[in-house]
Amino acid sequence: KVMEVFIKAAEYMEMPVRRSDTEPLQKLFMVVRSELGLDTKNIRQEQAKFWKRHPALVK
Repeated sequence: KVMEVFIKAAEYMEMPVRRSDTEPLQKLFMVVRSELGLDTKNIRQEQAKFWKRHPALVK
């Protein structure tokens, strides 16, 4: 399962990212959150950390 995540991440890294692509990034956050099983009590903090990163790192 870890390899699947890395493969999807590698594919996603090749896609161009624009600042206006907030909806796909939101979907990516949801996928990452479900894969990592992030605590829903701290989800706002986790999401804030996620959005503070540079789009190139997020992609």
